[in-house]
Amino acid sequence: MLATQLDFLQQRGGLEEELEAAHQLVIFYPKFHCELNFIERFWCASKWYARENCEYSLKGLPETLPAALDSVSTAAINHYCYHCRRVIEAYAEGKDYGTKLFTEHVYKGHRQVVDKSKW
Repeated sequence: MLATQLDFLQQRGGLEEELEAAHQLVIFYPKFHCELNFIERFWCASKWYARENCEYSLKGLPETLPAALDSVSTAAINHYCYHCRRVIEAYAEGKDYGTKLFTEHVYKGHRQVVDKSKW
């Protein structure tokens, strides 16, 4: 009920207000759509590294965490961003998730035969 109130809908969150006051651009992705947010893929890769290289103790966490964040290359981050952009484009073009058209759009690779007659 509260979520439908106009003043509640118009109120920005505290984090958003603080960042905007510091002249930072704030972009919020839809909730629960990790396929649209490349940061989720970054966290996933970082967590994988941390799990593979941790001591499973609070003492070892301060050493493992920075290394886990550094383990994800810039090239990988760019790849995650590109993939998420392809998913957003597929949705924007009206393609339905799970269909052949959606999959072909999102997972279009550089190693494929291209029909140049369609250019």
